[in-house]
Amino acid sequence: MTLIIGALKEATNQLHKDLEKVSYANEIMNKTISLRQYQDLIQKNHYLYQHLEPTLNKALLNSKDPSIQLFCSHRLVDLKSDLDLLKIDISNNISTETPCFTDTSIAASLGMLYVLEGARLGGSVIVKALKNNPNLQHLPNFNFYQQSSVHIGQRWKAFQELIQIHLKEEQETEVAKKNAIIVFEFFYKTHCQPLIIFNKS
Repeated sequence: MTLIIGALKEATNQLHKDLEKVSYANEIMNKTISLRQYQDLIQKNHYLYQHLEPTLNKALLNSKDPSIQLFCSHRLVDLKSDLDLLKIDISNNISTETPCFTDTSIAASLGMLYVLEGARLGGSVIVKALKNNPNLQHLPNFNFYQQSSVHIGQRWKAFQELIQIHLKEEQETEVAKKNAIIVFEFFYKTHCQPLIIFNKS
């Protein structure tokens, strides 16, 4: 772990723990998450990425740096596949206040990426537990967590190298921390919403 990654982890550690309490982390790893809870998880992740992914991708593409543009996120495609598989009707039933990301600097984008790339890394562990959950045995795929076309370990290593290159000043690291905290808070508030699922008829 690099010093900068360590600083980001320390700044968001409690938020990460709080998020796990409301996003079925224990149920996932204990292989007891129900189908309804899994549907809720996918629906809320879709809501989150629907708001975060376009903002992040726009900022990354504006950087004009190919090494940064490589981290454009396309996870909404997988989430939509999961929604179709689970026969969930996307509705406006989540009322979390959406954060306004006015800072589109590279440092701010890397703060957001720290959270999303960390979630991607965690997904490689989560999918193993989901596949072994008797409540979900009938599901053929877990697209969002599976990430079959992504080399997750290599991607995380490349992200750490990117952090080292672009967060050289303390002020830049502070900007990244601030944005990471905003994203974690958005995740937490969204996952605190009550479980409401609208199935397609």
